[in-house]
Amino acid sequence: MSINKKIIISKEQILEKYLNLDDYFKSVIATLYGEETTLTVKMKCFECKNIVNKEGDNDIKILEEYQNKTGVYIFLDNDNIPVYIGLAGKVGGSHDIKQRLQKQFNCNGTNSTLYKNIEEIENILQNSSVPSESMADKKELILEFAPKLLVIEVGELNINGDVLRAQSLETLLISLFNSKYNK
Repeated sequence: MSINKKIIISKEQILEKYLNLDDYFKSVIATLYGEETTLTVKMKCFECKNIVNKEGDNDIKILEEYQNKTGVYIFLDNDNIPVYIGLAGKVGGSHDIKQRLQKQFNCNGTNSTLYKNIEEIENILQNSSVPSESMADKKELILEFAPKLLVIEVGELNINGDVLRAQSLETLLISLFNSKYNK
């Protein structure tokens, strides 16, 4: 799967405007647009409905390969347009990709930035209250507004260079794609 080519900025515009991007970042951008690259980018797509369980614990086993890994995750809408971009792993931090996504999918008030931002922004856009009282309602918001997930594994959680590269990638992608639920 690749992101929708109809988004605000095309791959060509990105690469023409940002000539000094290193090869890794160029390869990530090309891979996001569904193109082959000379560098291997570890990226995998998931349907959120295969992870989220509205009635209980989520099926996080599907994300087991991301334990002790740092990277960036991109939630997409049904048209494959990035709506939220997040980072897993910070220098001195301990949340790997699996743990960070588990917190996003759990939808509790303190650790799911995605859920909180969807609720707040959709309430503003719809000029009404999006019901999200129960855990099932909260999880339903993610399934409705961010049903797909791309995970880009950058490297190991305990290697500062990998973590810094992941942080840079998150910043770059948020600035390029102007994702709806990043504030």
